[in-house]
Amino acid sequence: MSKKAKFILAIPLIIAALFLARDHLAYYLYYNSGLYLNALGFKPEKFPEILGESDFEKLSYVEKTYGFIGKDFQDKDLARLSLEFLAGQAFDSRTTWPEQEKRPAGFSPDEWLETGKDPGLHVRELHRQGITGKGISVAVIDKYINPDHQEFSARISYHPIETAAARKFQYRSHFHGIACASILCGKSCGVAPEAKLYYFAGPDDARNFYNFCQAME
Repeated sequence: MSKKAKFILAIPLIIAALFLARDHLAYYLYYNSGLYLNALGFKPEKFPEILGESDFEKLSYVEKTYGFIGKDFQDKDLARLSLEFLAGQAFDSRTTWPEQEKRPAGFSPDEWLETGKDPGLHVRELHRQGITGKGISVAVIDKYINPDHQEFSARISYHPIETAAARKFQYRSHFHGIACASILCGKSCGVAPEAKLYYFAGPDDARNFYNFCQAME
């Protein structure tokens, strides 16, 4: 085979390698530059002082997914937002809300958070009967999380999948695994609050199948 032919055959491999390197570089820059945390949820500075529901229509999927979580909206007027709209938004105990007169009538974030901890489907009645998952072990394969989370730290056996990408990029905790673990065996919101959780965590590096196979091993 001539040198020219070898070079032509090598071009697709070089292009593929560049695309792969580009993806890993993008993940690295995204997760380690501070953009990761800043990009999540509604940015208060993007909104006017008085908010209407139309102000949220053109936001990105990521912004709508994380909503008000951890954001400071104490200087905004939310009174024109409906309870139905707010019921569909994500927020947490770190969200800072404006004073009561600048909120819709009937909107009580603390009460809503407490209500949201109930798994529903009469699961709390099963807990009162002593059916709490005690003596049961469950395994979960998902992304990196904080194993010291107050909801399940006393009942988790945490096994991070060590890959070259994980060591290089140092990925932060992922929201999905935290939700799964908390709904499974969280002490205040879990379906089985006394179950033992074996959690196998892989990095969020766009190599899900590879990482999950490592977890299965």
